[in-house]
Amino acid sequence: MKSASKNASEAFYTYQFSNPKIKALTSYRPLNGRFEDVGGAGDRQKLFSLLNLKPERAVGIKQVHGSEIQIVTARDGGRGSLNQSDALCSTDGLITNEPRLILTIQTADCLPLFITDPEKKILCLLHCGWRSLKCGIIEKGIQLIKAKFNSRPDCLEARLGPSLQFEDFEVGDDFIFHFPTEYFKKREDGPKHYFDAGRYASDVLISNGFLSKNIINSRRSTLESREKFFSYRRDGVSTGRMLSLLWREA
Repeated sequence: MKSASKNASEAFYTYQFSNPKIKALTSYRPLNGRFEDVGGAGDRQKLFSLLNLKPERAVGIKQVHGSEIQIVTARDGGRGSLNQSDALCSTDGLITNEPRLILTIQTADCLPLFITDPEKKILCLLHCGWRSLKCGIIEKGIQLIKAKFNSRPDCLEARLGPSLQFEDFEVGDDFIFHFPTEYFKKREDGPKHYFDAGRYASDVLISNGFLSKNIINSRRSTLESREKFFSYRRDGVSTGRMLSLLWREA
């Protein structure tokens, strides 16, 4: 794969890992990484072109807000890269140890979570909405990495991408039973509560063996950063999607 073009720096939020060959990005608006409803690819082709990446090396998924995670190999390349029709079904996470295979998810308030083993060169990309967090998608991802690749959690690195931040994530009384009370704060001016999904995700990582120094939260708000990010909560069902990508150069 060729290196990203100069224009890519203006189109993507970039994450850094200790292994410089591991690359991770989340697209900015107005480029739309959402699957089109009728056969098209939206801006996905343009997003790949900006990075000088080949869509046939990418894998995309039909996200369902669950905890299913698939381990993918080079033969999965091209599935769901541009169109939903051939994407991996009913999945909210991907893991690979293949060089040059690009893992992708789409988000518009949910948390994109990047997990890597920089030494064993394992990559994991998770779509973490609250339902997936409740179902244990992070715990499952860590267990799969450990079981399949013998990774040590204290050697893993995690990056939390743009999402709803603490005082963006307003919920009602019926929601607070899904997670421990320490992740909520009641609004002073009404009956609603705020949910700290980023803190919850970080604590799950730490409780499963991650070192706090290996976890970096972007703390970028999809709701507040109207000029940079799509937001389902702000703009409704018709909003676009950011595309997050994770891959390792050979």
